[in-house]
Parts: sequence; structure tokens; C-alpha cells
Amino acid sequence: MRRKRSILHAVTAALTVVAIMVAAASAAAPASAGVYAVPFCDRSSTGSTASWSHSNTAGSAPFFYTDGWCSPHSGSLYRRFEVWTVPGGASDDWTFDAPAGTYISQLDMYGNALPRSAGAMNAIYQWRQDGDRALTAAAGPGGILQNASYNFPLSGSKVVKLRSSLACQSSTSCPGTDPNGNYGNEHHWNG
Repeated sequence: MRRKRSILHAVTAALTVVAIMVAAASAAAPASAGVYAVPFCDRSSTGSTASWSHSNTAGSAPFFYTDGWCSPHSGSLYRRFEVWTVPGGASDDWTFDAPAGTYISQLDMYGNALPRSAGAMNAIYQWRQDGDRALTAAAGPGGILQNASYNFPLSGSKVVKLRSSLACQSSTSCPGTDPNGNYGNEHHWNG
């Protein structure tokens, strides 16, 4: 009788372990479902910019100019300061919000941002699940924000929102042009 109980006990234990493994596998986090890319402009098979939303702060028009054409494997979105003074704090922004239940693990940015006038800035910001906002990268007068990849945390409070800003960070105002007559801030964004 003792041997029969041992075999029954071993079979029961094995079935319990299998049941726990099946339950754990079926309760896997949605993020384990895979990684996907969200292409923009010339990195998109259609040249789409629809994955990012465009906005300006109050006082944006007529202080910013946006133009360009995006198509697969070519083109760019172009934006810049206009030639007149840009109010302090004004910005031209493109924002990406991760779909519900997802997060951003990496941003690959292609383009050149050229802030030239005093107070001009180009920046990439990130927002995390806990609401914290952080500066990912930035360039001020004389700097260039070029092609780069940015990796974000895969645990803890993850990144769920990104913003690319062309801005006048000054508390007063920014000249629309630099001392050489160039636009005070320009951004050629390919993808």
C-alpha cells in the first residue's frame, strides 16, 4: 500500500507543477507579446507622419513655419522660426503617445536640428508611466541635434510619451534670425 501512495503522490505533484506552469505562461505580461516599430516620414512605407501629432503653443502663429514632404525612403518634415521675434516659451511640438498597454523602448531619430539664435533650443522630452517628464536630448545655440538612438528603461516606470520640440526657451524672446541672417532655429526631420 505504501508504494501505491508514493506513486499517486508523485503523479499528483507532477500534475500540480504542470498546472502552475500553464497558468504562469497564460498570464504573461502584454509586453512579452513582442516588439513593433512605428516608422515616421521617410522611414515609413507610406511616408506617413500620422503616428505623431503636431501642435504649437499659444503665440505660435506666425512665429513658426512648417513644411516639407514625406515619402517612403526620402523627404523630410521641415520647421523653423520665422524671421521676426519669437516669444519666450513658444514651441512647435510633435508628440508620440504609445498606444494603451504599450511603452517605448527605443527612439531612433533621423535629421538635423540647428538652433542658432540666443534662447533657441531643439529638444526631445520623455514622459514615464508615473507622470515624470525628463529631457532625453537637447541642443542650444551653436549645437546640433543629429541622428541618434535613445534607449529607454524596460522595467520600472516605462516611457509612454515622446515630444520633439523646436522652441524659444528664453524667458523673454528669441531673435527670428541669427547675426548672420540665418533662421534662428531650423529642424529637418527625416524620420
